Amino acid sequence: MKKYFKYLLAVVLLTLVAFSFGSTLTTRMANYRTLDTLTSAAVAVDTDLAAATGYAIGAISGEVDLRMTGYDTYANLVSITLHAVTGANGDTLTQKLYGRVDGGPPQLLASIVWTIGTARVDGATATYLWADTAVVTSTHMKTFVVADGGGSDRVCSVTFDATGYRYLYSLITAQTGNPTLITVLYRYF
Repeated sequence: MKKYFKYLLAVVLLTLVAFSFGSTLTTRMANYRTLDTLTSAAVAVDTDLAAATGYAIGAISGEVDLRMTGYDTYANLVSITLHAVTGANGDTLTQKLYGRVDGGPPQLLASIVWTIGTARVDGATATYLWADTAVVTSTHMKTFVVADGGGSDRVCSVTFDATGYRYLYSLITAQTGNPTLITVLYRYF
């Protein structure tokens, strides 16, 4: 019995030491933030990066930094969604999504065609609408996942693993219909 007690005590002590010095699984989660805005797709859309001038090494005006504290980048998973203040059911917007790391050029992660649905952003305005469909053409090493898409008339989101990138950059490069005040939101977890 005494021998059993010694083994049990050793297991308990080792467990306490492991929990004291070991790491725990945590999830860091952010509120939605603005990744990109476009005043009016009817007037002008963003110009995609040009081969001659768009791929220089260095910061791009408007990119967002996924580094949250100190030197660590915790934003492994990023989720994005889109809405338009003046949109109509069936309007589409094409987004080019780029990633970049310090000392490197922007790299295309995906082209996403968003379709506006009927879910209202503020509950009252009939033209302030969320995208309810996203069709992703990925060029990233990781898979993009579309959640609640396919014309659900709810809020569609696209989630991807941002492994290997510190910065995100977004452009709205094409549209159908005449949506205005387009906002792309992102969050990380």
